[in-house]
Amino acid sequence: MAKAKKARKALSMLLVVLMTMFTFMSYVPAKAASVLPEVKFVGLENIPAAVGEDQKLMLTSDYTGKVQYQIFYLQRDDSTKKVVEGWEKLNDWTPAADAKTPVEVKVPAGTITKAGNYSFAVRVKIADTEGTYHNDYGRYDSAYAFDYVFQDKATEGLKSAKLEKTENIVEGDKVVISGLKDGESYKLFTLNEDRTPRWDKDPVAESKTDKIEWTATAAGNYVLDLQLRDKDNKVTAIKLFNVKVAAKPAELKVESVSAISLIKCNIYFFKVNSTY
Repeated sequence: MAKAKKARKALSMLLVVLMTMFTFMSYVPAKAASVLPEVKFVGLENIPAAVGEDQKLMLTSDYTGKVQYQIFYLQRDDSTKKVVEGWEKLNDWTPAADAKTPVEVKVPAGTITKAGNYSFAVRVKIADTEGTYHNDYGRYDSAYAFDYVFQDKATEGLKSAKLEKTENIVEGDKVVISGLKDGESYKLFTLNEDRTPRWDKDPVAESKTDKIEWTATAAGNYVLDLQLRDKDNKVTAIKLFNVKVAAKPAELKVESVSAISLIKCNIYFFKVNSTY
């Protein structure tokens, strides 16, 4: 009887040991999911856009670190038709840039040769990597697709609008956009991926003159979204500007020097340089 109890006790202890070993050996720390960049903002420089115009795409991504972009496009005669083949490459991978800093990709005038619906696929990957996914068009980490209908004839819209100053803008500077038509209604919004909220809820400036002004109160990388509105407050044209605002340099403090200190300094200099 005693032997049976000892055997059961030994077996019980063995099971505890085995269960402990099994639990320990079967535990594998969960591998942290890799974070891949995702396109967060895509904007066409001038809207409405037409055939034969130079354009730019402005891009940002949701990621901490540097990324690169590559864009493909496809002309669709039938916007409902799904086409896998026929995509054309707009650009090679862009130089590495911070994901939250707006990157510009040129769309040359000869790219859009026919009015109608076009599809764009914006690919992004972590800078200097091969990319996680791949297909017949290469490797990438994630992609964002959008469609846009290009007009047959160009309209003026906001194409004449321009920044009066494009470089060396610092906190406190007034950013002026000129070339507007006096009497029209304009509203200006800003995007900054390093702040919350990213977009202004209300316009930072409004104007009905030939220019509109905005004071840059904080350093950062901005996309300025200038909108032309009609009498019903409907947006009829948009123009985007890429603006970098630098931090204001620290003021150099100059301490006052008394006349006596200057006299002492001159006497010392005379003694050091004297040949007597």
